[in-house]
Amino acid sequence: TTAHLVEERDGSVWVQEKPKAGSGVKPSKLAVLAMKAERNASAVLGCLLCSPKLPPLEECTPWALVNRSEVAVNTIVFTFHDAHPRTLSHQEAAARKEVFGGAWHVSLKLEGVERDYTPISTSDEHARGILRLLIKVYANGALTPKLAKLPLKGEVLVSSPEITMAWPPPTLTPQGQVALIAGGTGVTPMLQILRLIKKSKAEGERKVCVVSSHRTAADTLLQEELQAAGNLVGAAVRLTLTGSEGGG
Repeated sequence: TTAHLVEERDGSVWVQEKPKAGSGVKPSKLAVLAMKAERNASAVLGCLLCSPKLPPLEECTPWALVNRSEVAVNTIVFTFHDAHPRTLSHQEAAARKEVFGGAWHVSLKLEGVERDYTPISTSDEHARGILRLLIKVYANGALTPKLAKLPLKGEVLVSSPEITMAWPPPTLTPQGQVALIAGGTGVTPMLQILRLIKKSKAEGERKVCVVSSHRTAADTLLQEELQAAGNLVGAAVRLTLTGSEGGG
């Protein structure tokens, strides 16, 4: 984990890396990182900075496409199976457990193009060699058109899971309220966070609100899954539509 020094100065939050022991560098001499936010954004900074930087568990491995299902216009759920499963070492298993303790993502590589995605499948499914990704296909995209044309049993390279954000973030108090706001395919990390809240025994009294926003009803994604996950933690789940069916 990278240690940071956080200081409020002139109504803003400044963040700088903490020097390593024996480096001979004093905190006052460190260059301030190019990261500045207003006071009300300090919680967001805290969430980002609490994410441990873990080394990759292994190189990218091939996963085979076994199913694709269009769930909205140009939006597809791709299901992959681990083409060459293997047993993790003790060190890899421990690191994997730490990653799955927070929100996580994987990188997909196909024909030299790489993109990060947050799975809608669970960590338990990943351990069984199952990966489901909700992806919007863009006609002029670098990767998504290739994925849309990938035949069944075709393979992509998938990285080991990487942590997106530790949970709970240090800025969240035991009785703090959680508001999750997402648009489009941005609902995928929210689904993960709801599952994490459900796993945490200490969060039974926490108030949670989820707002999912889409352009039209036809564009709505994972609303049933969000509602089901929200019900398990007593969350208020709301759907907003920003345009009409005939809009541009």
